[in-house]
Amino acid sequence: MKNKRVVDVNIHNTILIGGIVFSSIISIVSALLMGNTIDVIQKENVRKEEILSYLTLVLLVLLFSKIFNIIAINYLPLKLILEKSIRYSEDIMEQVLNLSVPSYQEKEQGYYINMVTTSAFTTGEIYGQINIELFGNIICVAI
Repeated sequence: MKNKRVVDVNIHNTILIGGIVFSSIISIVSALLMGNTIDVIQKENVRKEEILSYLTLVLLVLLFSKIFNIIAINYLPLKLILEKSIRYSEDIMEQVLNLSVPSYQEKEQGYYINMVTTSAFTTGEIYGQINIELFGNIICVAI
């Protein structure tokens, strides 16, 4: 493989990390908004319109939070992991095809199949966990 760095700092990874952080911030805001809504409902002289506006706002924030979580936490990092895994598989397969016959026959064919399938996808998963999830979660904890 050409790129052997464990930590890969680039704009795409930074945006994905920002998505994780922003998603956590939205979750905190929605929890605080729910607490405010409960406080408003418990007031004695509260109008129904005020309660309805708070409940509508909570619903919209929660809906936005869930949609953003699906995109920023689940879909985009998984897409990156799969792209990296496929790229690693292609690189490994290219290297296997460039092997001489005696070099290829040194190991059994299952070794190369394992490298192209399992090892490449494991490496892609580790790449995503280190470069996106780890740094995103560290920043969330720091905030």
